[in-house]
Amino acid sequence: MQDTVLSEGLWAADKANQMGYQLILCNTDEDYEIESEYIDALISKRVDGVIIAPTGDQSMKNLKKLNKNRVPFTLIDRQIQDVSCNRVLGDNYEGTKKLLQHLIDFGHERIAMVHGPLTISTSKERYQALKR
Repeated sequence: MQDTVLSEGLWAADKANQMGYQLILCNTDEDYEIESEYIDALISKRVDGVIIAPTGDQSMKNLKKLNKNRVPFTLIDRQIQDVSCNRVLGDNYEGTKKLLQHLIDFGHERIAMVHGPLTISTSKERYQALKR
């Protein structure tokens, strides 16, 4: 596999097109059942690869399906324990700490957080930073 760096202003779809691929976007709304349906459909279409933001730890079943069908995948913005694959991650914990410090520096004392399900690594990491 070749590493590809996306330059500023160049989106994944643009880079895929330059390399002779098409990008298919699927929105699960954090629903595991919808994710499973999409994974099955993508496997049946014999896609060359999948970039996936898993819906949570239960996504391991879908990742195993991809492995079984020899569809390479990359996790984006999420981590699943015990999965060996490429990942593209931000530092949610440190980013949240910096955001909170910024609010505190401006005198804010009562800070609330609206977050997704705590079964998703990004939500969990951001919430842990808020608690500390």
